[in-house]
Amino acid sequence: MPKLEMKMHKTLEITLLVLLGCMLAVLFWACVPGRKTVPVVTVSILPQKWLVEELMGQNRVRVQVMVPAGSGPESYDPTPRDLMSLSRSDVYFSVGDLGFERAWIPRFREQNGTLPVVEMGEYVSKMSDDDGNEADPHLWTTPLNMKSMASVTAAALVRFFPEDKDSITARLSALDEKLDAMHRNFSRLAVMAPSKTFVIYHPALSYLARDYGMTQLSVEQDHKEPSVSQLQALVEATKKSDAKVLLIQQELDVRLVESFAQETQLRVVRINVLSPDWETEMKRIMLELTR
Repeated sequence: MPKLEMKMHKTLEITLLVLLGCMLAVLFWACVPGRKTVPVVTVSILPQKWLVEELMGQNRVRVQVMVPAGSGPESYDPTPRDLMSLSRSDVYFSVGDLGFERAWIPRFREQNGTLPVVEMGEYVSKMSDDDGNEADPHLWTTPLNMKSMASVTAAALVRFFPEDKDSITARLSALDEKLDAMHRNFSRLAVMAPSKTFVIYHPALSYLARDYGMTQLSVEQDHKEPSVSQLQALVEATKKSDAKVLLIQQELDVRLVESFAQETQLRVVRINVLSPDWETEMKRIMLELTR
């Protein structure tokens, strides 16, 4: 064998041995008993991630989200990777009554018997329909509800991570002040708004409307596109109201509402109630509703 080939062969052997050694070292380190790892907290949607990180900081825990950006929490089905990730979680925070949660939380409990599940919206004053069912699962879309959810979340985090009690308590106090300030600002904007009525494609802002004395008109009827007669009734109701804006979720096709908006002369605004930056998006939505 020529010297150059022998040298290259030897270099390759050394490289492979080094790589193998690194892999064994990583495996060994991962198996060391008592090794400090970053705790994993799982939530259903991105606004919950914002809340957990407000209370824990962005580096203290790793927050994984079951419903990814661009997917709807009403009907999302977790992937095998989602379920594998969930098995490594220290605690799961649900919102409360999302369609995804109704279908999957019982299975999560069955497959991960020791996984604690905490309902963030447990003490939110919920709205009900005529049949007594929860009217709107989007509990997080108002500062007052988020303040209630923050209290439940902080109490659970202290229970699971008692070493962080002082930090969580201090962060909760700061967050309460922030949410109170948002509430005062939203109340002021609502009082001065030229219109107290808005139209939305998917009725996701029932709690915001309730808390600030507004009326929400929905294009969707019972989670379905409206019939011709329902749409005509909505057109008439909109024209009789002083509505100025039509909101549509960013993942939906704006063509669904173009003709309706033209007929009613409404300004079309895209919103994202599942934004990872909950605070910024809710402030933007309230400004759009009250301008």
